[in-house]
Amino acid sequence: MTALAASPASPTALHIPGLAGLEPVLLTLHLVGIVFVVGSVVVMDLRLLGFGASLPVRQLHRFIIPFSLAALLIVVPSGLALFALHAATLIGRPTFFYKMLLLFAAAINALIFYTGSYQGAAGWDTAKRPPPGARWAGALSILIWIAVIYCGQSLGHPDL
Repeated sequence: MTALAASPASPTALHIPGLAGLEPVLLTLHLVGIVFVVGSVVVMDLRLLGFGASLPVRQLHRFIIPFSLAALLIVVPSGLALFALHAATLIGRPTFFYKMLLLFAAAINALIFYTGSYQGAAGWDTAKRPPPGARWAGALSILIWIAVIYCGQSLGHPDL
């Protein structure tokens, strides 16, 4: 049997030697990474919504972004490994499609924010209320990440 052949124990998983035994570790790494990604993003989003107005947006951004990027270095590989373990099952689940679509939406929302409102952040860096585009990006981001977490949790519970 090749490394990517179907495992006799689970016809819906890819057989990658040693990977199945690491599933609890992968799940833990993925969850810890998500905590740091979503936690740091939501802190920034709350500032965009006007909370913590004493914190300059750009200074907060410089502090938070390294944590988000480092956490992505945990979330992406652990998520890909978890996907590899359950690919055939996940591909057929609408919730998985929704989660991927929401992750894409989060990336597009961030791209629009960074190429739009954030370009003028020097002008509103210390404002109590950032401009509407920034506020919308922050609010949408929080909603998207809540939905991503919901979908991710639902994937672990096929009866939901």
